[in-house]
Amino acid sequence: MFELYGCDRPRLENPDLLRDFLQQLPPRINMTAVSPVHLYDIRECTDEDDNGLSGFVIIAQSHVSVHAWGPYHELDVDICSCQPFDYDVAVRYAKDLFGARDVEIHTADRATRSERDLARDERAQLNAAETRERELEPVGA
Repeated sequence: MFELYGCDRPRLENPDLLRDFLQQLPPRINMTAVSPVHLYDIRECTDEDDNGLSGFVIIAQSHVSVHAWGPYHELDVDICSCQPFDYDVAVRYAKDLFGARDVEIHTADRATRSERDLARDERAQLNAAETRERELEPVGA
């Protein structure tokens, strides 16, 4: 997750730019979009300054979402993924695209006890053991 501060307000209020960002970010971080981009112009907030554009795209690895507040010059981006990725690539791309002056980054490890990851680790250990056994076999055996 990261927040961009000091962004260019017209860029944050440009639905085409936000839509493009959501379409172009997944391949930049080696993810695969599996849904169209969904973007909403939120105008129901009690405080008008809290209105803005919010959207998401579902990726094979989970999702990417954005929340843009023009009056606050702020963009919040959440990338939820079960696949590791280089968040610096995502932050640099967003920072350049929206003209941000400052960024705040938060990371979290998810599903640290997932059976999926345990099964993957067990397969990796088995593969490593098989490789070691092959390396120890006498030549011509």
